[in-house]
Amino acid sequence: FFSRQRHHHDNGVCLKNIGDCLSFIIHYQFSLSVVILYHDRQIHHCDLETMNNLIRGFQKSRLIAHRPNTQISLNLPTRTLSTTSAPPSLQETRGPSALEKANLPLLTPGHAIGILQSHGSAANNKNLLRRSDFVALCQSSRPGKTKDAKVIATALREFKRCNNFILHEEGARAAVEGMMRSMIPNYKVVFGKLRLEGCAFVLERILERETGLYFSVGVDVVDGVLEEVKKGINELVERGVDVRVFGNGSVETGDGEEAGGKEGDEVDLSDEQQLVKKSMELAQGVTKLLIERRSLPENNMKKRARRAYKKLIQVNDGPAMSTLALASEISIMVGGPDQARENVISPFEGAWWTKKWTSGVDQAIIDAIAEAEKKQEEERVAAAAAAAEAQAAAEEEAIQDVNTDANAGETEESTDNREESSHDEPKK
Repeated sequence: FFSRQRHHHDNGVCLKNIGDCLSFIIHYQFSLSVVILYHDRQIHHCDLETMNNLIRGFQKSRLIAHRPNTQISLNLPTRTLSTTSAPPSLQETRGPSALEKANLPLLTPGHAIGILQSHGSAANNKNLLRRSDFVALCQSSRPGKTKDAKVIATALREFKRCNNFILHEEGARAAVEGMMRSMIPNYKVVFGKLRLEGCAFVLERILERETGLYFSVGVDVVDGVLEEVKKGINELVERGVDVRVFGNGSVETGDGEEAGGKEGDEVDLSDEQQLVKKSMELAQGVTKLLIERRSLPENNMKKRARRAYKKLIQVNDGPAMSTLALASEISIMVGGPDQARENVISPFEGAWWTKKWTSGVDQAIIDAIAEAEKKQEEERVAAAAAAAEAQAAAEEEAIQDVNTDANAGETEESTDNREESSHDEPKK
């Protein structure tokens, strides 16, 4: 439990009235070592012997229960306690939710969003939506039905905009899993293009602030999507698709050079290559988004924007080393090691919190990028040597052609001279 008075205590629980205090002590049976009373903007420490007097004396106080390592059992007088049974849980006291009232025989995201929209409409005084109903909406998505994924994305946007719905971590996980399940077909064999299309759709929803996934998606969920991106690229490679598409819209030619890399040059990319390039950019964008989220951007906001941001944020974790490893592998496979170093490693190392709270990028990731750079340099040297050898062979062949033409010309000239001399002898 955490106290609302964070500038005074790191842990504890704030109780507004004396009834909540007694219910809390009865239900949780805390072993307390110190009782801190917050009254009239001052902090008062007291021992356990005077606790009963303080409870009677301050009816409008906030009692903060603090539990350090030392445990001292708390014994309250029995006359102050009306009962020893725990209070009923919230699950038992609240009524059925909107989806539970509907009791549909077949629940799909389309049916669920219609019920929740009606429940949270202005005609019903904009009733609050339960988190369990949103999770049920996401879990009802059917495999291979892209329409269900689009319904989940619509629900994310609309509930956040119209119903002040705050997406929590469990709901974000259910939403991402539901969209992935519906975007990837349920064929026996799924090719890489269809898998990458589904991953690109989900990553775009994470980057879209209107859905609220930015505020609550976990790092492990992002890693799962990046794993699917990597798997889809490998499937395209197995089918013989050239995935070496550079970040500037160029492709690698057979001699190791980049075609279309200069400004103004255009290269027609295939549909698979455009999809691979888009997936790489989205993976890099999500990694940068996690770095930005961990950098505490609310510190640079104005008061009203900071208040709204802190109300929505649920998870502020940055990218893990597994996230950096996956994003680097995808960038190396598609855009080369330069893309990985420029758009994945450099933003992470440039963040202010990496030197304070982390030990830097894992050496395995750095070694993988260095090995890819070495391999790329070897390929370029080999391609340059092959090009030079081919050019030398072409020049030698051209010289031989010139010599052959010269010899042929001399032979023809000597033949003409002989014919002229044969014609002049009879005249003499």
